[in-house]
Amino acid sequence: MEYFLILDGRKVRGGYILKFQPFFCRGRKLDLNFLKLPISEGLIDPVHAPLGIQLLQDCVRRSPNLFALGMGGLSAKLPQLLRKMKWRTLEVPFYFQVCNLPTFLQNISILKGRRLLGSLAKLTVTTGLASILGSLLNALTSIKLHLAAQSQAEQVGNFGEWSDQIWNDCKEDYGLLGCRTSETLNCWYTSSDPRLIRLKVTQDNAVLGWALAVCTQHCDHKYFGSMKVAAIVDCLSKPEHSPLVVQAATRFLRQLGPDLIISNQLHQSWRHSLIQSGYLRGPSNFAMALSPKLSNKLDAMKVPTEDFHINRGDGDGPIHL
Repeated sequence: MEYFLILDGRKVRGGYILKFQPFFCRGRKLDLNFLKLPISEGLIDPVHAPLGIQLLQDCVRRSPNLFALGMGGLSAKLPQLLRKMKWRTLEVPFYFQVCNLPTFLQNISILKGRRLLGSLAKLTVTTGLASILGSLLNALTSIKLHLAAQSQAEQVGNFGEWSDQIWNDCKEDYGLLGCRTSETLNCWYTSSDPRLIRLKVTQDNAVLGWALAVCTQHCDHKYFGSMKVAAIVDCLSKPEHSPLVVQAATRFLRQLGPDLIISNQLHQSWRHSLIQSGYLRGPSNFAMALSPKLSNKLDAMKVPTEDFHINRGDGDGPIHL
């Protein structure tokens, strides 16, 4: 990573980080940089408002093939500024599966800001209707996952040669895919982080793919309140095997007793697989932005957005989960 500061004499007025990340476009290597933590005094002092534009101009000059991720969603200030500077912005869709409906209704923040929905949610909890509906919902989801039980998820300690085989088998199947060799994965998802759940997915002793997950008990979280939330953070397989990977990972995570399971996925196959496994789509606070040169390059290579394999494993990784 490279670190850059905006200086006014001896005063630091802002800065940003460029993180090198190799990607592949249909198997062809494409070296990109991730724009990390761009910040300036313009956020709090209108006098320095032009610093934001100067900062972005500087980072594009240094690294034309640039992307940003997260940013609080498309409605946040940074994506709005990037759009004005001709960056291409897109939402990385959010999917969720409710495992404990009463706890979900009591904690999910989107209901607290809507009086009518919040009142209805409180009513269903106090009358016991939420428990009945939740039991029915879980039964239907369990039946769906059981009927599709053709794959198994095994928790492993690290990524090895088996994951390199997956990488080699599928890296040409995606329009845009960050490098996910075993060396890269073990660097991103270190064994020193006890939160990380590495899942190897197999069918009839053949390795189909993998998923990287977390399961966290939150307390007064901005979005999740005090729910226990599991997340499919990252995953990889051939696109046609994505339903089996999502199903196996979901069955494994449900055994951990979460109130909610979530995932952000951009690629069309993974999005469809989540829906098939009983997930619903909700509002997303995770966005992607492509610099003008990178956007034009991908357009010239005829890579559609729905063929990008982007999730929370890219960029900053599984933070805030």
